[in-house]
Amino acid sequence: MANLRPIPNKHSLLAALSVFFLAAVFYPQSAWSATIITTDIDVNTTWTFDNGPYIIDTAVSINDGATLIIDAQIEVRFRPGTSMSVVNGGMLRVNGDPGKPVVFTSDAVVPAAGDWVSVNILDGGSASFDYCEIKYAGEGGSTGALNIFSTGIVTLDQCDIHDNVDDGIQISGGAGVSPVFTNVIIRNNGDGAVEQGGDTSPEYANVTLTGNGQDGVLLIGDYSTQVELDGSGLNGAPFIPNTRVNINAGGEVTVTAGTTLAFTNEGELDVNSGGDLQVRGAPENPVLFTSNASAPAPGDWNFIAVNQGGVVHGGSSGIGVSAIQMAKSLGSRVFITAGSDEKCAACLELGADLAINYRSQDFEEEVRAATAGKGVDVILDMVGGDYVPKNIQCLSELGRLVFIASLRGTKSELDIMAVMLKRLTITGSTLRPRTVEFKGALANSLKEHIWPLIESGRIKPVVFRTFPLAEASRAHELMESSQHVGKLVLTL
Repeated sequence: MANLRPIPNKHSLLAALSVFFLAAVFYPQSAWSATIITTDIDVNTTWTFDNGPYIIDTAVSINDGATLIIDAQIEVRFRPGTSMSVVNGGMLRVNGDPGKPVVFTSDAVVPAAGDWVSVNILDGGSASFDYCEIKYAGEGGSTGALNIFSTGIVTLDQCDIHDNVDDGIQISGGAGVSPVFTNVIIRNNGDGAVEQGGDTSPEYANVTLTGNGQDGVLLIGDYSTQVELDGSGLNGAPFIPNTRVNINAGGEVTVTAGTTLAFTNEGELDVNSGGDLQVRGAPENPVLFTSNASAPAPGDWNFIAVNQGGVVHGGSSGIGVSAIQMAKSLGSRVFITAGSDEKCAACLELGADLAINYRSQDFEEEVRAATAGKGVDVILDMVGGDYVPKNIQCLSELGRLVFIASLRGTKSELDIMAVMLKRLTITGSTLRPRTVEFKGALANSLKEHIWPLIESGRIKPVVFRTFPLAEASRAHELMESSQHVGKLVLTL
């Protein structure tokens, strides 16, 4: 008699199916058949389709000259808190094919943006990404899905970066960081498509930005080297100055024909002393400077300021702290002098770009060094005396020297030839003897141009201390000690 096996009844079949369903839902598919990565990659390694998917179970680095090659159609799945970084001469080669991309994604059963951290190409690392997809990254909310901070060769071709929490790509690290993006789509990321740091010089060719928090290349940071902003490869997307962007001494930024710079409401572009902005529009193909607002209107963004800055002597005085804030609010670069490190620190906190302690530093040397020898546009001087020859040397061509007081004397030597060669203007002002009509006109001008800055909080009064009127003598003693920053106020 043949051995017969019992036929499962419907209850046992349902039980088996239930176990299978629960395993499929609550136990990651990656755990069924996968290669789990728990250590750094220090030797040349190739990940093949037969051994995939590859599960990143910790923060993994490719370093010490090692190369990791990832073959086509592989999924690289990241668990929470994990990332992949290429550093110290490491190399990552992502070798996807048409229809068979390499996919960097979440290991979650139901993936979502922010499930894992990022892919990072850091100092000393290189990478090539061909036919790849990067999605569901940005855990922590302050990082790009792909971060490029390396001067090594980095290229992306035929890649799709989408559905990440923050930026799709962040580029930083300064001069020499110049990744190349070709046929890349960056879409549906929570913040910007690309964040481009100062002095970096990526190249874009047929790059499409769509559905992101901001569909453009966000410009963050300052420029001190030669950089070209070429929007021809962005398929109509703009560069977006997201804050104040400075072109400093030695910096040369060229904006090519057809490129758009769309400013946020805090965006501005300052060309400082020794910096150079070249706008290369063409007939029927201009460079456009505009607002990034969805419904643009006058006043959406600040300005483009071309200035070599100014020096305010006595930066911690009542006049000085006001002058710092006014000049910065109007887009100027401001250098100040003050008599202690504490006062210099206070002026820097108010927005001064350079604070010089005149007791321990030579302000002429410091100003000329900060402006690459070109000098500043204007000097507001309440000192006079032996400061005058130094002021002349600190001014640029067509510079202006304005006297409002003479704390170190009303007489000084003047090199007239320097004044002539630089075509300088030397002037001065005192308000007390002026007519009521002039003072009224001045007050109206302040109301029109400066008062809105006070109402908006961009200029704030700096009150060091208040005294009852009966203690005015104590206020005078404090003023004579020169220990205060800003104004002393008598109360009634």
